[in-house]
Amino acid sequence: MTSTKIMKLAEGKTYTFYRAACDCGHPDHDITLCVSMDHNSDHVELDIITNSFSSDAYYHPKDSWFMNLYHTVKFRAKGVFDIIFNGYHKSESIFQLRGDEQIDAFVNAVKEGQTKIKELQSNK
Repeated sequence: MTSTKIMKLAEGKTYTFYRAACDCGHPDHDITLCVSMDHNSDHVELDIITNSFSSDAYYHPKDSWFMNLYHTVKFRAKGVFDIIFNGYHKSESIFQLRGDEQIDAFVNAVKEGQTKIKELQSNK
């Protein structure tokens, strides 16, 4: 499938993987879609796989170098303590689809994978 910022990565009998590019163009923001068949229940599954990261890039031009360093160290220390005491560190990322063409391509990728699985189910 050739579409706007949607690429088919791999295809097997019961699954299809797609890469969807974020509109900003940064590869860390891309997501991977996996449309597959759940072998236990024969339902169609859609997995959305994202990268998880957080940034400590704190810089404010009006702050002194010491305050910028302080805020950076404070952010990193909070992340370390979150992992030690909670077992995880929260982060978020944004994936943006822009324009009808890219949104339609995303929807079509999901529908294509879903149709493939439904055909496989009907041939059982």
